[in-house]
Amino acid sequence: MRKTIAAGVAGLVFLLGLGVPTAAADDAVDTPPADTTTTTDTPTTTDPTPEPPAPTTLKLSRAKYTHNYKADKATVKVTTNAESFTIAADQDWVTLSAASGVSGDRVTINLADNLGDARTATITVTAGDQTATIAVSQGAAPATIIVGSETLEVEWGGATAGVSVETNQPTWAATSNKDWVTVTVDPAATAVTLTVAENTGAARTATVTVKAGNAKETIKVKQAAGPVLKLSKKLWTADNAGETVTIKVTSPYVGWTASVSEGADWLTVSQASGEDGAEVTLTAAENPDTSTVRKATVTFTNGYNSVDVNVTQRQPITFANIAAVVTNLLNQILAVIQSMLSGLTTPAAG
Repeated sequence: MRKTIAAGVAGLVFLLGLGVPTAAADDAVDTPPADTTTTTDTPTTTDPTPEPPAPTTLKLSRAKYTHNYKADKATVKVTTNAESFTIAADQDWVTLSAASGVSGDRVTINLADNLGDARTATITVTAGDQTATIAVSQGAAPATIIVGSETLEVEWGGATAGVSVETNQPTWAATSNKDWVTVTVDPAATAVTLTVAENTGAARTATVTVKAGNAKETIKVKQAAGPVLKLSKKLWTADNAGETVTIKVTSPYVGWTASVSEGADWLTVSQASGEDGAEVTLTAAENPDTSTVRKATVTFTNGYNSVDVNVTQRQPITFANIAAVVTNLLNQILAVIQSMLSGLTTPAAG
């Protein structure tokens, strides 16, 4: 019995080993076989952390630019690892050939003429988050001054005129070397005012000096002759027998009048008034007084100036006149001799 059971189990195992279907197997046909494939876990991978970008670099070929007052230009080379750069100046007297560029570009810096004091500017270059600057310095210009006119011509009656003044200095001054030219300077103005007084004499000239810093200019003021009064003769000695003389009167612009001193009725004038260039005749009547030398004055005036003609008329020459002259001369000589002798006298000892 035991052998029979053992044989039956062995046969069943055999049938199972050969894959002979059984009733249980038939019932599990629709069930897929178990996956007996052996799997190996694959480790999970992640992307590497990117490296940070390189810091921006910026380098300029110059850090400063110094020049005198004259216009000039220079270049600056910009080197950067940024894609581009910008460049700008903070003063309008500094101009640039470009407002932006890329690494390796050269930008031209232009300086305008400086007509005033020393000045400074800053050029700023920006690339990414980096900036660099160029310090610009330009020297002061020499002092300059320009006057609108170097010569001013004025009529004898006087005038007031303004002359423009241009300078690169903050202040300036003006002075005249003659008191008949008055100078007025308004600190806020760009002109000097010259007031020229009336001229009643000959033509004249003055110099107005305008100074700014160590620079100066001059203005020549020329004024025409005024109503001068000139006579061709101002002294006349008339013969005792009577005589005439002609005198030319110069009186530009205005007329003149003439008058004889009071009591000189022996002297007459051919005309009591006239214009410039007139010729006047003076007539001295005969002097009958053998003891008197007659004198008179003829005065010419034009309202601005007066000029006298001094007239002397000798007395007739007689023996008595000659004796009187000789006596007078001898008396003068004697007086001189007595004075000399008195100076030689030594006082007696006490």
